[in-house]
Amino acid sequence: MPSQCLNIEISARVGLYPLFNFIELLNMYGFELITDLLKLNIIGGAFVASKIEQLVEKLVEENIPAQYELVDVEYVKEGSLKYLRIYIDKDSGITLNDCQILSRIISEKLDELDPIEENYMLEVSSPGLDRHLKKDKDFEREKGKEVELKLFKSKDGVKEFEGTLLGLDENGDVEIETAKGIIKFVKKDIAVIRLLLKI
Repeated sequence: MPSQCLNIEISARVGLYPLFNFIELLNMYGFELITDLLKLNIIGGAFVASKIEQLVEKLVEENIPAQYELVDVEYVKEGSLKYLRIYIDKDSGITLNDCQILSRIISEKLDELDPIEENYMLEVSSPGLDRHLKKDKDFEREKGKEVELKLFKSKDGVKEFEGTLLGLDENGDVEIETAKGIIKFVKKDIAVIRLLLKI
């Protein structure tokens, strides 16, 4: 499809459906979608960052060897630079050699598909001891471990909690056992939840 036709089509869709399904459009139009939307100034930085993370997550999961697990993807601006950070893990732990191998695989695929027009720094690393929990499988895997949780808005006057992770309930809410008892949190209300690093 010619670029001009693509721009007109996307512009119309965004106008009609502000909360469009990015992955569906990506499958329809290909990896040039982000670039076209940026050029049209249709979408802002935070939205672009979120969708780039979704795009790269899909790309990485389809191309890394089976023994590795994609933990998280971040696309952030720090100072004047942008960073694409990809966190990988495996059962025996991540080594420097793993990071070098995966960085080469991911970098080659990103160069081939070129989904991000602007300049950025690629970083591939392990999630660290204080890893963030985001996916359902994270909450299942880390059951019984100590976590710290921060909310976007306070709950009964408190925004930060610590306790033992009990997992997700039948509604997908996060349950932790604190000194004051078991407390449930709706996922969308959580700014960050991560393993508690004790020193």
